[in-house]
Amino acid sequence: MIGSIVLTLGSLVASVLSPVIEVGRALVQTTPPDLGIVDFIRAIASGGAVTTFISFALEHIPPFQRLESEAKKWVVFILYMVLPVGATLILQYTPAAWWAFLDPLYSALAAGFSLWVGSQAVHQYGKFVARQRETRAAYLETGGRRQ
Repeated sequence: MIGSIVLTLGSLVASVLSPVIEVGRALVQTTPPDLGIVDFIRAIASGGAVTTFISFALEHIPPFQRLESEAKKWVVFILYMVLPVGATLILQYTPAAWWAFLDPLYSALAAGFSLWVGSQAVHQYGKFVARQRETRAAYLETGGRRQ
C-alpha cells in the first residue's frame, strides 16, 4: 500500500517536473548570442540602452556635473532625443562593409570595457573591506565604546 502511494507520488512529481527539466536542459545547451556593434547601435536606436549609456557617461564628465539642475535636465533631454535618432540614421546609411570592419574593433572595446568595470568593482570592494577593518580596529581600541 505505502509502496504504491510512493510510486504514484513519484510519477506525479516526475510528470510535473519533466517540462521544467527539459527547459532547463535547453537553456544550458543554448549558446549566448554574440552581440556586435550593430546590436549595440540597435539598442541605442530603440531607446533600450540610451538611459544606461547616458547615465554612465554623464557621471564621468566633470563639466556636466558642474551644471545647474535645470541645465542638466535639458542636456539629458536633448541627448535622449538625439542618440536614438542618430543611431537610427547610422544604421540606415552605413554600408555593410563598414560594419564588417567595425565589428571586431567593437568586440575588443567591449571586452576592454568589461575588464575595466570588473577592475573597478574589485577596487571598490577592496576599499570597502579596508574601511571595515579600520572601523573594527577603532572599535576594538576603544574597548567597544563608540567615539
